Amino acid sequence: MTLKQYFGDLNGGSLLLADARHVAALMLQMNSEEDWQYALKDQNILQRKSIPTALRTAATIRKRLSYFDKSYIEAVAHADSPDYQQLLMATLVKDSPIVADFLDLYVRETARIYKPAITKDMWWEHVDVLRRRAEGDLPYSDSTIEKMGKNLFRALAESGYIDSVRNKQLQHVYISPMVKCLIEQNGHSELVEKIEWTL
Repeated sequence: MTLKQYFGDLNGGSLLLADARHVAALMLQMNSEEDWQYALKDQNILQRKSIPTALRTAATIRKRLSYFDKSYIEAVAHADSPDYQQLLMATLVKDSPIVADFLDLYVRETARIYKPAITKDMWWEHVDVLRRRAEGDLPYSDSTIEKMGKNLFRALAESGYIDSVRNKQLQHVYISPMVKCLIEQNGHSELVEKIEWTL
């Protein structure tokens, strides 16, 4: 796995809750790439002021959902909270293995030693480990890595691992039976263990 594969498209956003449902529905409906472009550019289904931003956001969501089948995408298009967030968290972890490692090395470890919250510094600690392994040669600038860290913490807050981006207090996360079933049906059963944990 290359470093770019390890980071995945974390730079593209957190769970993108406001947009993922629309993109999932579009993926189910479209018959061609022209349909995709028309919906995003002409109809502006994501209601963005900038068309390039809409295209980039949609591409990020589409890439994450591409690891999963039609039934999973249908669930994203129609699920309510918290299933919706859990389904999207699984797509983020699948696309960006660095998120799974952060959950294991920092979120779980912080809970194991009975500390109540994670910190922003933990992201940079992990990045520093990667830098040492890569002998300082990471494929991203510090500003991009900073943005990725913000997206990671926002995703953790959106999916309930922490109470907020500001406080970062740890919380239980139980994956629903429906979400577990869909993940396992897609052959990604390892994701369930990665995204479910208790204090």
